[in-house]
Amino acid sequence: MRVRFTTVRGMFVVDDRTSDSVAIISDILIHPDDGVILGFFVVSLGLIPGDDLFLQTQDIVSWGTKVHVREMGVIGPFTELVRFTHFLEEKRTILGQRIETLEQRTYIGRCIDIGFETKDFHLTMLYPKKFFRLQTPIPTSKIQEVTEGAIIV
Repeated sequence: MRVRFTTVRGMFVVDDRTSDSVAIISDILIHPDDGVILGFFVVSLGLIPGDDLFLQTQDIVSWGTKVHVREMGVIGPFTELVRFTHFLEEKRTILGQRIETLEQRTYIGRCIDIGFETKDFHLTMLYPKKFFRLQTPIPTSKIQEVTEGAIIV
């Protein structure tokens, strides 16, 4: 199923064994080189202690109107995931980043949303906005490079 992140933000995360809602999706972490979603930052609904909680995509069992996980124990502090921390330190982001063309560095807009597949968590589309107007969506296959300053297509 293809979804856009703006429709996912605020979605409930449910423990598949107990059917309890345990968290709400608040943000996303994307690998800038291969366009794979590494996971989602979540806000606890009081059942899980801690701040900066993170849900890895590998722990998602199914996706529908809610996100189902094997158990609530798979959600934990982001600081414990050492292999992902350097992605936050890098300045190469996707959401909110400038989108420019490769040849003339023409400004297309800012990436205000992304589309992705819930089956394999690969990005499929970038949704730019320029001067309060939505621009034509760009397939991620057109991405040449993600730099600190812009996404080059």
